[in-house]
Amino acid sequence: MAAVALATLGVAAATTVILGDDAARTAPAFVAGTLPAVPPVPPPAEPVIIASAVAIRSSSSPITTGSAPSSNPVAKPSSHRQSTKPATRWPSPSKAPAVTLSAGSTVALTLADNPGQRVRHRSFIGRVDTIGASSKALDRADSSFTVRVGLGNSGCSSLESVNYPGYFLRHQNYQIKLQRNDGSDLYRRDATFCAVTIRSGDALALQSINYPKRFVVESDSRLALRETSADGALALVPVAVS
Repeated sequence: MAAVALATLGVAAATTVILGDDAARTAPAFVAGTLPAVPPVPPPAEPVIIASAVAIRSSSSPITTGSAPSSNPVAKPSSHRQSTKPATRWPSPSKAPAVTLSAGSTVALTLADNPGQRVRHRSFIGRVDTIGASSKALDRADSSFTVRVGLGNSGCSSLESVNYPGYFLRHQNYQIKLQRNDGSDLYRRDATFCAVTIRSGDALALQSINYPKRFVVESDSRLALRETSADGALALVPVAVS
């Protein structure tokens, strides 16, 4: 028994020695008391060199970002290629329509050679006077006429006084007068004039329908019917008035 006990104690002692060494090897350093209380300072980091932008640009190996450029670059338009924009076309100037007498309009018959003068009636006699915007209302009314369809010929015109309705310019004894329409055939014909375009459409002359060789002319500021050509007649320009 004693021998067995001694053998047992020997094994236990050997085990203790073996375990003691393993425990010492596997135990943390701070437990074993072999390390200092403060952890060791880590080794200094290696310096990092940052290349400047200039150096990067000058590098023989350029840095590429994004997708690679296309192998088929877009071709620039040729300098000699013609533009598809249409050329600007300016409208050709058109000549103003020829002056005429329009039925229903109210006009002042101004002289083509002196626009400040107008045909008028005064004391029932046809004449020419200087009349403008600053003239008396009576003078402006005496020089205003309503164009009517010709009393003696529907293709021509008759001139009715604005301030004497029913009174028309007519010729009598080759003088131009303002008289009331008496309904006679002679009156209707005497009070009808055809507007003949002259001066390339810029003016007109008044031609009698029952004396086609005679036109309205001016003589000493009065209006008369004389045998002449259209170009030798009194050149008139109708101007609309309100």
